[in-house]
Amino acid sequence: MMGIKKNNRPYIVFLFIVGALFIGLYIANSYIGWYGYEKWKPRRNTYGNFEESKTRNVFVKKLPYDKLKQDSLPFDIYIERGFKYGINNSAITRIIDDSNYPYQISHTQRDSLNLISYKISNIEEFDSIFNNFILLDSSILKKKIKIDVQRFDTIIRKWNKINEIIVWDNKR
Repeated sequence: MMGIKKNNRPYIVFLFIVGALFIGLYIANSYIGWYGYEKWKPRRNTYGNFEESKTRNVFVKKLPYDKLKQDSLPFDIYIERGFKYGINNSAITRIIDDSNYPYQISHTQRDSLNLISYKISNIEEFDSIFNNFILLDSSILKKKIKIDVQRFDTIIRKWNKINEIIVWDNKR
């Protein structure tokens, strides 16, 4: 009977180890990676990233707003279509059509460089909320939104309100 030559055994063992490693990584990815977390299932938001909203073709319209105190902090707010990521890739956009709330408000959430946060103060007045953003049944905002602009004070470890933003829609 002819067996494996002794000088070929290290190569076969190496190929077996590499193959087992690839299979192990594939299985691990199913539990801890993209497929493990099922990132394509929940509704997504562009969180005030206007360019991403346009690129994904979910942008509907910008909303007018007023700041009580004028400042130079970046802020953007608009209505966009609800969407989910593609099953195999986050760059793919799946528009949500089969929902009672196919639209959503997207606004700047946080400026980590300046420790600034934008928090909707009257969020409980709206019909539907998901992950701290407002869902809409149409592309018209029917109520005004009040957003508190907060700055984190690193000395006393507390968020302090520094401004307020009022948002509305001209087509109410």
